[in-house]
Amino acid sequence: MGKKRFEEVEYDPIETEAKRALARAVSQPGIGHQEGKEIIGEGSTISVPTDTSTVSLIEAARKKRATVIDTTQKASGRLTRKEKKRSFSCADEEQDRDLDLFIARLKSLSGTHLPFQVLMRAACVCVMRAEEQIVDAMRKMPPPVQPATFAHDAYAQFEEYWIELLGIALRRVRPHQ
Repeated sequence: MGKKRFEEVEYDPIETEAKRALARAVSQPGIGHQEGKEIIGEGSTISVPTDTSTVSLIEAARKKRATVIDTTQKASGRLTRKEKKRSFSCADEEQDRDLDLFIARLKSLSGTHLPFQVLMRAACVCVMRAEEQIVDAMRKMPPPVQPATFAHDAYAQFEEYWIELLGIALRRVRPHQ
């Protein structure tokens, strides 16, 4: 079966606006629709209101909805934020809880929302600044070979090595000037 040839259709702003008005009228629940004149174009029949009463009803409904949202936000004090679950997870649930509590403490002390990603970017920058100290510490304590992830005990020891190594390196790093 061959491709259908491209047929150039002239843009009709009146018909396009009529389609938009119909879509708005249909998508607004509880708003009555008055039958009016019909516009026929490209094989479709669209009913468009003859007066602007439907359009004014739509605008009134939008304003009412905005007022309800504003009063709801004012009544609740502020808009409640839905907490996002971070994509990073720790080795076990206890570490996850500890991390969540740590982030919550930092948020309360700073008085602002503090995304997990911001903390991780800051930690990465600090670790990159300590590159020389990390290399020096690795020379003194050679790193073990990474074990398989299903070897839980060996993997935990591997993580502990890196925790210890980074702790030593970060304590030695000079403040960024």
